[in-house]
Amino acid sequence: MGPLLEKVKPKYRHVLILKYYNDLTLTEIAAVLGKPEGTVKTWQHKGLGQLRKWMKNRRDWE
Repeated sequence: MGPLLEKVKPKYRHVLILKYYNDLTLTEIAAVLGKPEGTVKTWQHKGLGQLRKWMKNRRDWE
């Protein structure tokens, strides 16, 4: 796991790891976490937003 991913809030990070490292669908992630699919989508969106903000601040991504 990269240093930027470690900065993401744990509940958002968990979704990102399950989605992008373990290649699970949002439906599968919702089942694993016992959360509604809409919540999982929101957490994914917020987690990616945090990563984008930090990457932009580091000039790693524009």
